[in-house]
Amino acid sequence: MKKLLGWLLIILLSLFPVLIWIAMHPVSERFANASSSFTSIGQLSALIGAVLLGITFLFNTRLKFLENIFGGLDKVYIAHHILGTVSFLFLLFHPIFLALKFATFSASSALSFLLPGQNLAINFGIFALTSMILLLFLTFFINMKYNIWKLTHQFLGLSLLLAAIHIILIPSDISRNVFLKTYILFFITLGILSFLYKTLLHNIFIKKYNYKVKEVSIFGNITEIKLESDNIFNYTPGQFIFINFPSISKEYHPFSITSSLKDFHISISVKSL
Repeated sequence: MKKLLGWLLIILLSLFPVLIWIAMHPVSERFANASSSFTSIGQLSALIGAVLLGITFLFNTRLKFLENIFGGLDKVYIAHHILGTVSFLFLLFHPIFLALKFATFSASSALSFLLPGQNLAINFGIFALTSMILLLFLTFFINMKYNIWKLTHQFLGLSLLLAAIHIILIPSDISRNVFLKTYILFFITLGILSFLYKTLLHNIFIKKYNYKVKEVSIFGNITEIKLESDNIFNYTPGQFIFINFPSISKEYHPFSITSSLKDFHISISVKSL
């Protein structure tokens, strides 16, 4: 039920600006011919894509209230992955349909629209989309080590910043409607703040515990690690915690707890992959 509640909230947040956009002009005028229809679909794609992109960055922060809405951090990460793909597709449709509008006049007009030129606002949009395409191509199609992938993935924050500048500068229905502009910029700003929190401030605000490795046991392809410390915190067996072993790697990874509070230590079981 919680998972459905989370997705319902996302749908409502992404469709709300569409209702405002519809109320601005009669739908019959927006879809009166091929040119206006392509323009309208391009604008709608940008509206929905911008909101979903901001939410996508928010879902990478590990904030507690997101777990409560979706019923677990693993569900939040699944939503993050899905929303990242969907928001990218909507943002990709935005220039494609606007280019189709110009294609109703000539193919050269459509091509010149998709290439950088003298219009600074459009250039920021092109750079934002191009960088996003490149970074997501690395995510979906290139097999690389996790730490390298994570580094490249963080540059998506730059794509978001370029997209924000594009939205501010470009003349459109968004810029002409104060409420709509504020709504979209709120989600873009939310995404930027989420990015800054995750990359720069996360280590400051997240509480950490230092443990020592007490015992390591190997059972086939399963390694059980027992950790001990004077700093015991409440947990439930089966929950997962983010752990790093500094002598091996600075990266934090989630592992399930296989001990209970009465054991006076924490045990995790790691499967060899």
